[in-house]
Amino acid sequence: MIPKYYGDVITNLGTGSLFELILDHNGAVSKNLGYYINSNELIETYYNILSNSLFFLKDYLLKHQILTTTLACRNILCQRNKSGICRLFIVDNIGNTDYIPICDYVRCLAKNKILQR
Repeated sequence: MIPKYYGDVITNLGTGSLFELILDHNGAVSKNLGYYINSNELIETYYNILSNSLFFLKDYLLKHQILTTTLACRNILCQRNKSGICRLFIVDNIGNTDYIPICDYVRCLAKNKILQR
């Protein structure tokens, strides 16, 4: 999933994009995937849920043809509900940086690029 986009804002550092803040069921800011992967205790607890969520995220990206420049654990947030992790959100590096962005127009090429990532 990707967070809801609210538009661009002008800041003292230039133009920035405003997106939804991803929160857990308790109101805390959701942690990134690296937080769970780097903890033996957490990865054992959430391994199956994380695996299923990653497959769902891949299917979501393919279905909606969402390209990413890179995927890193720090750019994927794990939103938890009361029973554990329920959804993954990509929060950075969304888009196509190709000089000639043919993947934006040819579905099978976009699919291959998504699968490579």
